[in-house]
Amino acid sequence: MKYNKSILEKYSEAISKTEKQQCENAIEMVKDALVNYGYKLNNIRNNYSDEGYAFYYELKDVSLNKITVVVQGSYANNTNIKRYSDVDVSVIYKSILPVNFDYSFGNFKKEIYNALYKKFGNDVVRKNKSINIKGNSYRKSIDVVAAFSITNNIEDGIQFLTDKGEKIINYPLKQIKNENLKNKQTNYMFKRYVRIFKNIKEDMEESNIESAKKVGSFQIESLLWNFDNSEFTKYQNLAYGVEDIIADLRIKKYLLDHYRESNGIKNLCQDSNMKNNMQQFIDDLINYFKYE
Repeated sequence: MKYNKSILEKYSEAISKTEKQQCENAIEMVKDALVNYGYKLNNIRNNYSDEGYAFYYELKDVSLNKITVVVQGSYANNTNIKRYSDVDVSVIYKSILPVNFDYSFGNFKKEIYNALYKKFGNDVVRKNKSINIKGNSYRKSIDVVAAFSITNNIEDGIQFLTDKGEKIINYPLKQIKNENLKNKQTNYMFKRYVRIFKNIKEDMEESNIESAKKVGSFQIESLLWNFDNSEFTKYQNLAYGVEDIIADLRIKKYLLDHYRESNGIKNLCQDSNMKNNMQQFIDDLINYFKYE
């Protein structure tokens, strides 16, 4: 596809005020659903980042266990794009006493589902990894992940079980911390490039390029996070920067085994299938992008 300067500038922009408000409405409604279900609000809204829209609420259940409602993902990071601005929220359980995770988690996810269903009704769909709440003109679609904190500090990571029984450990707050640092170190250019490449990936999907459908937006974000800061500050013209990054991807696609997710802990490609998908995506991206 042929791109020009104005298209890439537009792609680099953050979501509009209207879309931001729809995201805010979605997040507040998740918190309200838990309060209406019986959880006690323990604090007012707190920010855990001076950049983006990262914030949390703390609540308590009847046993005084702490529940933290955390905004995460691309909205919290301010890397979401206008065509795909769903909201990711984690509802994280921190017990005051040791618990059997495998036994307790299923009950916790069921309770969070029940709380959301009570408020949103049939707009709530339980999925393998999350609980989805359909969007409308007032709110964005929401993916709610019920999780347990690994330690008393949620920055140390969260864990949850899929409905298929797979245990997953993620580090959403480390991701935000690392990407915010990189954004500052690149004069706030890193996230502009992230939005551009996410938009190009969406264009590729709409063009029925299969590799773009197999690589998630978070993988694109993490791939760019592994690049040296200088990659994002070479040019004032975003188009030249995009061309330069794509040229480097041609070489660096063979280094994927050494790359990390932007949390800095997990491997970017966790198996050979994911690595092959990413390499194919890079090949297709090289052939797809044309600048005029």
